[in-house]
Amino acid sequence: MKRQYGFLIMVLALMSLWGCAGRTPSLTTQTATGPAGSATDCAVKSAPGREVTIHITRDSRQKTRIPDPATVGNKVSITLPEQDYLCENDGYSDLCKDCRKHLFVDLSFAGFQKPVIVTSSIQKGNQLYLMVTNTDKTVASDDTDWKDEHYVLMLDYGNRSFSRCKTDFQFNYGYLWWYKMQLKDLTGDGLEELIVSFVFNHDDIGMEIFMPDHKKQNLKKIFTNLDHNCANFTSFSGWLEDNYTAVLNYEEIGFRKTVSLLDAGYKKNQLEEMDVRSDYDLYRPVRLWKNGRLQKNGQGQDMIRLYATQEARFIKMKKGIPQIRLRNAVIVSHRSQSIGDMYTYFQYNEKTETIQFSSAKFKLYKKGEK
Repeated sequence: MKRQYGFLIMVLALMSLWGCAGRTPSLTTQTATGPAGSATDCAVKSAPGREVTIHITRDSRQKTRIPDPATVGNKVSITLPEQDYLCENDGYSDLCKDCRKHLFVDLSFAGFQKPVIVTSSIQKGNQLYLMVTNTDKTVASDDTDWKDEHYVLMLDYGNRSFSRCKTDFQFNYGYLWWYKMQLKDLTGDGLEELIVSFVFNHDDIGMEIFMPDHKKQNLKKIFTNLDHNCANFTSFSGWLEDNYTAVLNYEEIGFRKTVSLLDAGYKKNQLEEMDVRSDYDLYRPVRLWKNGRLQKNGQGQDMIRLYATQEARFIKMKKGIPQIRLRNAVIVSHRSQSIGDMYTYFQYNEKTETIQFSSAKFKLYKKGEK
């Protein structure tokens, strides 16, 4: 019994010494076991699961350091930039010397031939998920940053393995808080999927979701709204009709709604053609009717369309399984003329193992939801 007390005192003494060492940056320590087939285990299993202690230091003043899972022992030390770090040049011109020195990290073990930038990260047990930008530039300008490649990388330190998947994100890497990572069960099976979001003006507007593919033992992308191939765009059709009305249609899910532009806040004299056109007329794009009759220049499928996604978030269904809800403005003729918001909903389909389009709602800006 005395030996046990003596051992406990020695352990507490060592812990106090560690605390007195006084690292300036924040420190996260986690001990976890990584058995094969664990909830977030989606990498190639090159070694059996083992107990690993991971120390993560978040400090943008230090060099980013991410060790190879295949070569580490049972104690792993990782240094990452702070999530709210911002280059002093705002990411729109030459990256400052400190950025080039500290942000770029060698991840050649994961197949990246040149150093990459870590723009977001999240840890769960033995797994560390990273959002990285693969670029050989030290400049993030509007003309060049769209060509950079962005990847999700999962490092499994329990199984000494990794998995990566290319994303469709194409946004500037200068602001590290533009990307957000979450782990959430979207399928109801108790296993967590990885959600990567692009945040702008405090709203998630771009989203990609990855799930473990146990057959291929890698990350499988099951949802993206980053291009116009997403069903909220591809399934939408709309057109204008007489009496200042618009028809909004999603044939795939049986949604059709006829709305009046007068209910959206427009007045008849703002929608009627003018004898003399003015380049300074705010309502010129929607002057498509004459005495309430739709004119030829207002006909066609492209007169009503969805604008860029303004919000992507999760809401819970009655059974507790989350749905994805996207919000897009519905515009008439020009992006400056919008009549309301289209909300589209997506949920997981177990048969196809994908997240599919399920329903839609439209809300006028002036009168609320119809």
